[in-house]
Amino acid sequence: MSLARNERTELAELLADLTPDQWNAPTLCEQWRVRELVAHVYSYEDLGWVRLAVRMLTAGGSVDRANAAGVADHADKSPDELLARARKHIQPAGLTSMMAAGSP
Repeated sequence: MSLARNERTELAELLADLTPDQWNAPTLCEQWRVRELVAHVYSYEDLGWVRLAVRMLTAGGSVDRANAAGVADHADKSPDELLARARKHIQPAGLTSMMAAGSP
């Protein structure tokens, strides 16, 4: 978890320095700009196993559609709101914290 916190702290610091154009820049994930990628990174923070199962069932079992749904949940967020979410979740929560439950 300490590595995850360090990486998330560095990411939040990087995001804080982005210009509006950089927030809208394309990423290596062809369908997402930086803002959508940030939304994706934090879209699982509020999900436990049950809400994940609901998301996956709603997405017909498609990880791509489940990811798109998580991004859509944050589509109306401004860069400032996305940055606040990143800062709020320096400590992984929800599903992302469960993935590392067995890690030191």
